[in-house]
Parts: sequence; structure tokens; C-alpha cells
Amino acid sequence: MQKENGRTGRRLRVLVADDNCDGADTLAMLLRMSGHETRTAHDGRRALQIASTSWADIAFLDLEMPRLSGYEVARAVRASIHARRMKLVALTGWTRTSDRAKARAAGFDQFLVKPADLADLDALFRELEAS
Repeated sequence: MQKENGRTGRRLRVLVADDNCDGADTLAMLLRMSGHETRTAHDGRRALQIASTSWADIAFLDLEMPRLSGYEVARAVRASIHARRMKLVALTGWTRTSDRAKARAAGFDQFLVKPADLADLDALFRELEAS
């Protein structure tokens, strides 16, 4: 976990959950290239299975996925004694203020609009590293 990589000082375990397989796989590949370990899920139920094992340090969750929404996954993670410390990032195409408020109420720590900007991702990982 303390392995150095090109962008941050820690190797993080990252869950990327999105029903857009290409988008999820591309983000996971970029994160692996930055030295992080990744897993992907293409529906909310699989995302919750991975998250509930406390495997991930951070999870990027699409808000509208089949089987369980990102909101439902976030609420379940926050209710779990084992996974509640995981950082949750809403990754969505929705940009309304009400979407951000709903995500915050569900337990998300951050809100990023698709496609995620690399500078925003770098800042997010630096913030995680500092905590």
C-alpha cells in the first residue's frame, strides 16, 4: 500500500463502478497506469459486493446503474461498519445542484462530472494521501 507511483505517494485500491463498460475500463486503466490497484463493476450489486469486503480505499460510482443505483450503493457502504471509511466519489453526467445535494445526502464525499478531468483526479488523490 505504501508503494510509490508516478502521481501520488501511496498505491490505493480503487473501485470503479459504471454500467458504461468502456468508461469504467478506461478510468481503471488510467488509474492502474498511475500505480493504483483497480477493480471494476458494471452494475450496482457487484459494486456493493466489492465495496462490502472493505477492499477499496476509494470508489468511483456512477449514480445510475442497473440492479442498484450509485446512491443505494453509497447508503449501504455508509451503513457498513467495515466499509464506511471508504471514500466515495459520485461520477456522473448530471450537473444540477440538486444532484450534488442528493449525492451528499447518500454519503458521497466528492462529486465529479463525466468525463473526469485528470487534474481533478490528481487533486482528489493528493487529498486522500494527505488524510
